Amino acid sequence: YIAGKTRLRAAKKLREALLALEAEFGEPTATDVVMWLDLAKGELKKKRYSSSLEAAEKAEAAIATLWPDNIDKMGEALLLQGIATLVPFPRTIEDVLASQDLFSRIFQLYPPQKNFETFDVVLAKAIAWDAAANAALLSRRKKPKDQSEQNAVEAPPHFYFESAQNLPDDCGIEWDRRIPPRYPDTPLYRGYIGAVMVVYDLGDDLVVHNPRILAEVPAYAFSKAARKSLRSWRLKAPSVDHPACRTNRLTQFTFVIEE
Repeated sequence: YIAGKTRLRAAKKLREALLALEAEFGEPTATDVVMWLDLAKGELKKKRYSSSLEAAEKAEAAIATLWPDNIDKMGEALLLQGIATLVPFPRTIEDVLASQDLFSRIFQLYPPQKNFETFDVVLAKAIAWDAAANAALLSRRKKPKDQSEQNAVEAPPHFYFESAQNLPDDCGIEWDRRIPPRYPDTPLYRGYIGAVMVVYDLGDDLVVHNPRILAEVPAYAFSKAARKSLRSWRLKAPSVDHPACRTNRLTQFTFVIEE
């Protein structure tokens, strides 16, 4: 408790110092960007969401002034804002939509990625958080079968990977078996929201090849179960033999606990 109060005071002093420098000098510096981002990440970790959001907004403004073309820094600032807007509970539909606006801005920053190995980390996390936000919206439209709402949904590949250029109108992908994951007994909490993004390939047979985790948010808890589930999926017939149909397919597993 004492350590927590000490960290809170330190964060408050840092915020006050940064605001004082802003008032005195006007123009931000590179150090300001680093410190605002660090403050936003620290406050997010401590679940002080409004403070994290404010710091991330300050970082965004400084980045826009100093490095308007630095997509990595801008993406990081927008990602922190989106998380700090989406995660607090209870959340409203307006909160969810506002977070998706921020994630959408991140999508617009990055070009389609060359492959899984070089996929940008910030973009991957934004995709996962946006999937979680979509799940939060869906959970309000239908009553979950149990405590949590869990979905596995195919994500559009053309937006994220170069390999999906000239995507056919129909890849002929129809699943014969999609067994849901058996999740570990990980302690969750009311208001929990998260997602696992899994990239996989298809071949001439009916099974999934090379499933690999692109991102999991907020932490790694269900990725092993999601990947194991995907290995058991089976097609009714082979997909169309086209790179966009068989390479870098993307599936999302989402989790929302509202009650």
